Amino acid sequence: MAAYWTPFDTWRLDASYSALRITPSVDAASLDARATLFDGAAPRRQWHARSTWWADARTQVHAAIYRAGALPQFLIPAYTRLDAGLEFRLPDGLTAALTGQNLLDRSHQEFSGVDSGVLSSSIPRSARVQLRWQY
Repeated sequence: MAAYWTPFDTWRLDASYSALRITPSVDAASLDARATLFDGAAPRRQWHARSTWWADARTQVHAAIYRAGALPQFLIPAYTRLDAGLEFRLPDGLTAALTGQNLLDRSHQEFSGVDSGVLSSSIPRSARVQLRWQY
């Protein structure tokens, strides 16, 4: 499910929720011994909420919170992530932005390479300053 609401011309709220349950039914003659493992490879529940506010014609403030359920197959716990940012539109197609990601924790793991042959990923807390020119 996803929805948005614009209470004012300068403020927009977005939210989404998803639920997933995989119930594998494997044929008894199947030679794929790992087929039943997929149920724990994706979070059962995820949601996010985002707020975007235009303070004026050149300034935008945004914040988003994300929640992802655990990945039991990969031993990844559930996590909550908060991102926030501020963007200024400057003259001549320039935009300056300050963004922070994963502000609640030093880092969180989103994927593990356990039994998959793929490298694990850990998302660190970060901040960035960006200058963008559009022509």
